[in-house]
Amino acid sequence: MMHLLDSLWTDEMAFVAPLYSKRQIERAGRVLGERIPADGLTPEVIEAFNIAHNHRESCALPMVSVRHELRHKVQRDGGSGIAVGRLKRMSSIRRKLFAKNRTLYQIQDIAGVRAILPAMADVHRVAGYFHDGETRHGIVRTDDYIQRPKRDGYRSLHIVLKFNGERRLEKWSKSFVEVQLRTNLQHAWATAVEAVGLMRGENLKAGLGDPDWLRFFALMSGEIAHREGEPISATLDQNRSTRLVELRDLEARLHAIDHLDGYAGAIKYINEEAMAGRGYFLISFDRETKTVIVRPYSIFSEGAQAYNSGEGLGAKQNVVLVEADRARDLTEAYPNYFLDVRKFLSECRMAISENPNNPPDTGDYSWLHNWRRRARSGR
Repeated sequence: MMHLLDSLWTDEMAFVAPLYSKRQIERAGRVLGERIPADGLTPEVIEAFNIAHNHRESCALPMVSVRHELRHKVQRDGGSGIAVGRLKRMSSIRRKLFAKNRTLYQIQDIAGVRAILPAMADVHRVAGYFHDGETRHGIVRTDDYIQRPKRDGYRSLHIVLKFNGERRLEKWSKSFVEVQLRTNLQHAWATAVEAVGLMRGENLKAGLGDPDWLRFFALMSGEIAHREGEPISATLDQNRSTRLVELRDLEARLHAIDHLDGYAGAIKYINEEAMAGRGYFLISFDRETKTVIVRPYSIFSEGAQAYNSGEGLGAKQNVVLVEADRARDLTEAYPNYFLDVRKFLSECRMAISENPNNPPDTGDYSWLHNWRRRARSGR
C-alpha cells in the first residue's frame, strides 16, 4: 500500500514541496513576528509571506500520511472514532511568532492531525500503538495534557512526530506533525471554547477575552475530568462541591446556558453540495452574518490557493483547510465552525443541576487504572 501512496503523494500537481532553507524560513518568521501596518507590504514582507505559505503548504503531504496512519490505528482491533487533519491558520502561526520564544522553523504543529475517540481507554490504546514503535516516524515528544491539564482547562494528549520520508518523500523529512488524541467530551469542551470565542470575537482559546467566560470553561473542564476519572487543572479547587457552587454562580451571571442554547440554528447557510464531497475542505465562517460555507477540493494545491486567499478577507472571516475521509466528519471534528455546542451544553446542564452535597455515581474506573498498570508492566 505504501508504494501506491508514495506515487500519489509525490505528484507535483497534488502536493507542494519545500522550497526554502532553514535560514530563509527563520528569517521570514522574524519578519512576520513583528507588527505589520496596513500600508507596510514591502517587498521584504511579501517575500516573508510567500516563504511562510510554502513552508505551511509543504506540511500537507506529511499531514495526509500521518492522518492515514492515525485512522488505521483508531480503527484497529475494532476501535471507533474519526481522524482528521488541518493546516494551522496563518494568524495562529503569527501569534506564536509574536511570543518570540520560537522560530517559524521550530513551530511543530503547523500540520496537525486529530483523533476523536469514545473514551479514555481508546486514547491510551491509540497512544500505545505509537509508543510501541508502530510508526515509521520519530517521536519528538509527548505532552500529556490529560494527566497535566493546562491552566485554562485544556485536556488532550499530544504526540509530536518528525516525518520520516523514504525514497522520493525524503525532501519532506524535516517536517513535523502533531497528533492530538482526545475523548468526545474533551473535544466537546475544546470546540465549545472556540465556538463561544468565534461568536464573541474573542480568542478564548488563547486565554484572551472575558475572564468570567474563561473561568466558566475552566470549571467545566474540571467537571468533565471528574466524570472521566482524570486529574483536574491545578488552578481549580480540588473540592467538587466548592467548584460546583462557583460554576452555578458564573452560569447565572453569564447566562451561559441561554447563550449556548441560542447558538442552535444560528447558522444561516451550509453548502449542502460540498457536504457530499471528500478529500480537502475549506471551511469559512463569517461572524457578522453567522454564515458557514464548506468548499470541497479533490486536489490539495487548489484548496491551498483558496486558503491563502480566504485568509486575506480580514478578521470577520475565519477559515481553515482540513482533510477528512467524509464531509460529514467535518461537523463532528469541527463543530465550532457550525456553532454546534449541543454535547457541551448537555454537560453544562448536568453539572448545574447536580446537588454538590450528593453528587451522582460517576462510575467505577478501577478497571481503567488496573489496565494501565498491566500495560506498563507488560502483562
